[in-house]
Amino acid sequence: MAIVSMSTFRQLVRFPRRKKPHFTLSKLLVGAPFKKGVCLRVSEVKPKKPNSANRKVAKVRLRTGRSLLAAVPGFGHNLAEHSVVLVRGGKVPDLPGVRYRLVRGVYDFSNRENSYRSSRRSKFSVPKQPTRVGLLIGIQCEKERFFTVGFIRGLCLRW
Repeated sequence: MAIVSMSTFRQLVRFPRRKKPHFTLSKLLVGAPFKKGVCLRVSEVKPKKPNSANRKVAKVRLRTGRSLLAAVPGFGHNLAEHSVVLVRGGKVPDLPGVRYRLVRGVYDFSNRENSYRSSRRSKFSVPKQPTRVGLLIGIQCEKERFFTVGFIRGLCLRW
């Protein structure tokens, strides 16, 4: 059994404690949260082993002159060569070498992913869909003892 003792004052004077260096995965952003860049190429990449799909990625040249691979989030996009985009940090777990993502709704990258997204809208900058206006009715079922709520005009029914 090893006995571990604290450092003596003399040892701390000779060899002061050093802080661990901060490690970042998004080195090319140079400490900034976002960087502006121009798309050089938009393509598809196959993910690592257990997954199968065609993930969309874009090769982007930053304003600093460095180029990187960035993932295109969401479904569908309007990116082409020479599109101006905003890049943020964030790895894609199943794509090796892709450590950055593009931000939707900024510059040439449209935020209109699809008009049917109802959850996680804030992440993809999709505005809230207007609800249908109608006369609200409530009917009580005597056997089941629950309320059926729905609209007379409109397509929305909640059970």
